[in-house]
Amino acid sequence: MLSDLERWIPSDFRRILLVGTPTAESFQREGAEVETATQLPATVGKPFDAIVVLSTGSIERPLAVPDRARSLLAEHGRLIFQVEGTETSHRDLIATLEESGLTVLNPAEPTADANGWIVARRERFLVRSFREGDQAKILALVEKSFHTLRSTAHFDWEYRQNPYGNLE
Repeated sequence: MLSDLERWIPSDFRRILLVGTPTAESFQREGAEVETATQLPATVGKPFDAIVVLSTGSIERPLAVPDRARSLLAEHGRLIFQVEGTETSHRDLIATLEESGLTVLNPAEPTADANGWIVARRERFLVRSFREGDQAKILALVEKSFHTLRSTAHFDWEYRQNPYGNLE
């Protein structure tokens, strides 16, 4: 099964993390540093080129993985999920990956050809919904970019109280 990974991990990727119950011998690549872990680490010194999550059914909260994994990946690094044995729907997993700033490279339902893998790439920019606390950063960016000052009252009027659609 791990031999299928060769097609999803580019040959120039050197730091690879296998998460789940693998052994270092499970996946070998000449010149690559392959680490193993039962869960995702909180932080790492040097980012990984690829993180492979083996059997998301063994992960306590699979939908929490993409956010944490994104912070551990190098730019354009890959997060690869084995979706066999999980109760999480394929659609929910795809949505969570996209909301976490990862572009899904094989969005269709897993087929025999894909062998139950979902592959996503970390993007440089993260697009997400507005969150409480974003207002000050947005106003600072507007001032810096357009050399115009907007008040919080103006922001609230335009985006929170807009009868044609708001952030709430």
